[in-house]
Amino acid sequence: MSAYPLIPDAVPVLRGDRLVLRELVEADLDAWFSRLSDPEAATLAGDPVATSRQAVVDGLAYHRRALAEREGIRWSIVPDDVGASVGSIGLGRFDASGRSAEIGAAVGRAHWSRGIATAAGRLVIDYASDALALRRIDALVLERNARVRRVLEKLGFVRAGDVPPDREIGGAGNPSLYYSLALPVSEDKASIHVEIVDYRPSWKVEFEQIARVLQRGLGDLALAIDHIGSTSVPGLSAKDVIDVQVTVAVLDERVVAAIESVGYARVPGIVRDHRPPNEHGPDSDWQKLYFRPPPGQRRTHLHVRALGRPNQRYALLFRDFLTAHPDFAAAYGELKRRLAAGLRDLDDYPDVKDPACDLIYLAAKRWRAS
Repeated sequence: MSAYPLIPDAVPVLRGDRLVLRELVEADLDAWFSRLSDPEAATLAGDPVATSRQAVVDGLAYHRRALAEREGIRWSIVPDDVGASVGSIGLGRFDASGRSAEIGAAVGRAHWSRGIATAAGRLVIDYASDALALRRIDALVLERNARVRRVLEKLGFVRAGDVPPDREIGGAGNPSLYYSLALPVSEDKASIHVEIVDYRPSWKVEFEQIARVLQRGLGDLALAIDHIGSTSVPGLSAKDVIDVQVTVAVLDERVVAAIESVGYARVPGIVRDHRPPNEHGPDSDWQKLYFRPPPGQRRTHLHVRALGRPNQRYALLFRDFLTAHPDFAAAYGELKRRLAAGLRDLDDYPDVKDPACDLIYLAAKRWRAS
């Protein structure tokens, strides 16, 4: 899965004429377990049959972590005439570059054939189009699941082909189908934009709170915990994200386990930093570990780098130079605002910004050498 920047920090409540979609909570676990322990209901949804309540406890933790990492969002389905959860529906497998995601839903057997999945699907589709700026929603369904195929067709999905064996629902040997729904795209939601805000003194306090938790988990493994990035420079406008650098002696599994012990989640796909021009050392000079914050924590980027490597020094030198040179910081802040206003797509933002950062880094190295 990949992160999708428009996924919110908390599950939004979606209200329809006959039901509400809200956050999954512990009170929903009994109904969830009842559905998952029903062999037919579980199999049709592509879930393993649950033999203990721990399966749904783990499922709730999974969905909360996916939300925190901006990789998925899941709602509990609560019909007005029931007043309690009867199933769930959500979006996952986001593709930011293609503006797509997969939808999945599961409703308990006692509530089949009441139009609940269709009503919930319409709410999620509207949210995906309006709030998440998606251009396409895909769905996977067992070929034999005629009931769900009818729901998808009612919602406007069309059959898009056969699912490869390695992605068949419930494993290879269960013929499955792709369905797809194209969403309308208007100019005001055709792309995802970067928001740059004025400097906030609270960023320093928030970093200190984050650092205390990390220090508790890492102990002596952390040689330093530093506030880096634009939010660390007084007066500099920035995205409202706290960047933290943990400096360690070695990037190893002990460090990963210690950070995960305080709720952070490693992102395996991010393993190195951008290399500036004329930096000719080995690739290991730019390796790092990257983590997303625990569920419910404010947006945080946690970078873990090895002591003395160029990427570890880069982050600190960049911060210190801009702090010591407010004129450079002001110019950099204005550049970011113009990029945020002028670029049509979030994906292009770092590609354009990185060369400007490299210019600042070159000036910073000369400043430090003098």
